[in-house]
Amino acid sequence: MTVQVRASDTIEAGIEAIKEASIEDYNLWTEDNSNKYNIRDDFRKEYAEGLSHSVGQKYIKIITRTDTQPSVFCFVVATDSDSKFRRGDVLKPAGWERPARNKPRGNVFDGDFPMKWTGPLYL
Repeated sequence: MTVQVRASDTIEAGIEAIKEASIEDYNLWTEDNSNKYNIRDDFRKEYAEGLSHSVGQKYIKIITRTDTQPSVFCFVVATDSDSKFRRGDVLKPAGWERPARNKPRGNVFDGDFPMKWTGPLYL
């Protein structure tokens, strides 16, 4: 089952919707794989608490942290002046500092795009 991100009225609510969808997908994945991978309940809490975000001039970076290693989960376009993307577009990371600017994976204002606990899916 693929979890869909709900549509949001604000960029802040969209960030929370992305986090909620990824947590929901992680919980579903751990339920299906708990015997295979010996997943404990505290893993779910650790995943949920490890999601954070930072706001930059052009993008909002959503970060996930497992153990002590942070990684970029996705970027959300935070400006109306981007030449290629709309405000609220969700982009895969190209690295820690910048997104992959090839194609949006969804838009937080439109919603209804797939999200996994590992990040936004390729469309």
